[in-house]
Amino acid sequence: MGEKIVPKNLLEDIIDYKLDEMMETANICKCDYCRADVWAYALNNMEPKYVVSLEGDVHTRYAILSDQIKSDVAFAIVKAIGIVANNPHHPA
Repeated sequence: MGEKIVPKNLLEDIIDYKLDEMMETANICKCDYCRADVWAYALNNMEPKYVVSLEGDVHTRYAILSDQIKSDVAFAIVKAIGIVANNPHHPA
Protein backbone atom coordinates (compact mmCIF):
# COMPACT_ATOMS: atom_id res chain seq x y z
CA MET A 1 0.00 0.00 0.00
CA GLY A 2 1.25 3.52 -0.82
CA GLU A 3 1.42 6.62 1.31
CA LYS A 4 -1.52 7.56 3.48
CA ILE A 5 -3.87 10.08 1.90
CA VAL A 6 -4.93 12.73 4.38
CA PRO A 7 -7.60 15.32 3.55
CA LYS A 8 -6.50 18.91 4.19
CA ASN A 9 -8.71 21.94 4.72
CA LEU A 10 -6.83 24.71 2.91
CA LEU A 11 -8.63 27.39 4.91
CA GLU A 12 -6.50 26.34 7.88
CA ASP A 13 -3.45 27.73 6.07
CA ILE A 14 -5.21 30.92 4.99
CA ILE A 15 -6.55 31.67 8.46
CA ASP A 16 -3.22 30.81 10.04
CA TYR A 17 -1.48 33.22 7.65
CA LYS A 18 -3.75 36.19 8.47
CA LEU A 19 -4.52 35.50 12.13
CA ASP A 20 -1.51 36.98 13.93
CA GLU A 21 -1.58 40.17 11.88
CA MET A 22 -5.28 40.71 12.52
CA MET A 23 -5.01 39.89 16.23
CA GLU A 24 -2.14 42.35 16.54
CA THR A 25 -4.18 45.05 14.80
CA ALA A 26 -7.13 44.34 17.10
CA ASN A 27 -4.82 44.62 20.11
CA ILE A 28 -6.28 41.63 21.97
CA CYS A 29 -4.62 38.92 24.02
CA LYS A 30 -2.41 36.80 21.77
CA CYS A 31 -1.70 33.96 24.21
CA ASP A 32 -1.84 30.41 22.88
CA TYR A 33 -5.36 29.88 24.29
CA CYS A 34 -6.84 33.00 22.71
CA ARG A 35 -5.05 32.43 19.40
CA ALA A 36 -6.33 28.84 19.24
CA ASP A 37 -9.86 29.94 20.14
CA VAL A 38 -9.90 32.65 17.46
CA TRP A 39 -8.44 30.23 14.89
CA ALA A 40 -10.98 27.50 15.70
CA TYR A 41 -13.97 29.85 15.83
CA ALA A 42 -13.08 31.45 12.48
CA LEU A 43 -12.46 28.08 10.85
CA ASN A 44 -15.69 26.59 12.21
CA ASN A 45 -17.68 29.46 10.71
CA MET A 46 -16.46 28.96 7.17
CA GLU A 47 -17.27 26.35 4.56
CA PRO A 48 -14.26 23.99 4.44
CA LYS A 49 -12.13 23.69 1.32
CA TYR A 50 -10.77 20.14 1.49
CA VAL A 51 -8.28 18.62 -0.93
CA VAL A 52 -6.71 15.17 -1.10
CA SER A 53 -4.38 15.47 -4.07
CA LEU A 54 -1.77 17.82 -5.47
CA GLU A 55 -4.05 18.59 -8.43
CA GLY A 56 -6.93 19.40 -6.08
CA ASP A 57 -4.61 21.49 -3.92
CA VAL A 58 -3.51 23.65 -6.84
CA HIS A 59 -7.06 24.09 -8.15
CA THR A 60 -8.50 24.93 -4.72
CA ARG A 61 -5.65 27.29 -3.77
CA TYR A 62 -6.31 29.19 -6.99
CA ALA A 63 -10.04 29.34 -6.25
CA ILE A 64 -9.60 30.52 -2.66
CA LEU A 65 -7.44 33.42 -3.71
CA SER A 66 -10.58 35.19 -4.90
CA ASP A 67 -11.47 38.52 -3.33
CA GLN A 68 -14.68 37.01 -1.94
CA ILE A 69 -12.84 34.27 -0.05
CA LYS A 70 -10.28 36.77 1.27
CA SER A 71 -13.15 38.93 2.47
CA ASP A 72 -14.93 35.94 4.03
CA VAL A 73 -11.76 34.90 5.88
CA ALA A 74 -11.19 38.43 7.20
CA PHE A 75 -14.82 38.66 8.32
CA ALA A 76 -14.65 35.28 10.08
CA ILE A 77 -11.45 36.29 11.89
CA VAL A 78 -12.84 39.69 12.94
CA LYS A 79 -16.00 38.04 14.26
CA ALA A 80 -13.94 35.42 16.12
CA ILE A 81 -11.68 38.09 17.62
CA GLY A 82 -14.69 39.94 18.99
CA ILE A 83 -16.16 36.84 20.57
CA VAL A 84 -12.90 35.60 22.09
CA ALA A 85 -11.93 39.07 23.34
CA ASN A 86 -15.22 39.28 25.23
CA ASN A 87 -15.13 35.65 26.44
CA PRO A 88 -11.54 34.54 27.02
CA HIS A 89 -11.02 30.98 28.28
CA HIS A 90 -8.24 31.95 30.65
CA PRO A 91 -8.05 34.12 33.77
CA ALA A 92 -7.91 37.84 32.98
